[in-house]
Amino acid sequence: MGIKHNAVKSAGQTGLASEWNDEHKIDGDVDFTKNQAITLVVHKGTSFPAGAVAGQIFYRTDLLEFYFFDGSDWICMVHNPITSNLNFQQNQAIELVIEKGLAFPASPVSGQLFFRTDLLNVYFYDGSSWKLIGSCHEHQTQYYWTNDFINGDGAWHIYSALTWSFTLTKTSKILVDVGVMLQNVNTSTGGEAYIKLRIDDVDIDETEHGFIEEDTDGLDIARELSINYVATLNSGSHTIKVKVYLGAGVYRVDALEGHARYVTIE
Repeated sequence: MGIKHNAVKSAGQTGLASEWNDEHKIDGDVDFTKNQAITLVVHKGTSFPAGAVAGQIFYRTDLLEFYFFDGSDWICMVHNPITSNLNFQQNQAIELVIEKGLAFPASPVSGQLFFRTDLLNVYFYDGSSWKLIGSCHEHQTQYYWTNDFINGDGAWHIYSALTWSFTLTKTSKILVDVGVMLQNVNTSTGGEAYIKLRIDDVDIDETEHGFIEEDTDGLDIARELSINYVATLNSGSHTIKVKVYLGAGVYRVDALEGHARYVTIE
């Protein structure tokens, strides 16, 4: 029998009332045969008990956590949910993972963060709607080539090497940054050079130009032209191209270097 009186009597003996009312002791396993241990209180305290055995349960009243002993260490069973603000006192929350999923959670509070795993963006709740905190999808490619002469014939030219492709997962407002470095420019009188932005084979009314000075010392000249443009594009694949224009006074460019970047801003 697992539960006994502290003052155990032999069969047929009588006991005093004080003995019958004394605490019982458990000296073996107790089979509840699928019955409940009503109003059972787990052993508790501010420090773990000595001589624990595997499977023993203990409630730390200072930590407000349940622990079990695995035979060598006390293991926290379930962390209590946070029900009040935590002051980290300028310490880091190491390896913290914010809530994430394919859809925003219900009943958010102002300032709540959420990572959309389908959109790969972090959002915060401003009290009325979820707002994109920001993401940066940056693509940069540079091209170098020589002996691809561009003559100053007063016409626009599109070169396949100045073409970049990218894909958006949702309708987004992006900042496009493109640039071209005209290198080994040969000019005797000086002239104008232009670049024009082209998105999805549609010319954008954004043109950058610069005057290339006369080459008086026989040295090659380099001139960089760049464009920044904000566009709202639908989800899907897109292309960015840069068109180059050289005025009649610039009669040859031997090499070009180009870059294109886009950053999602909304």
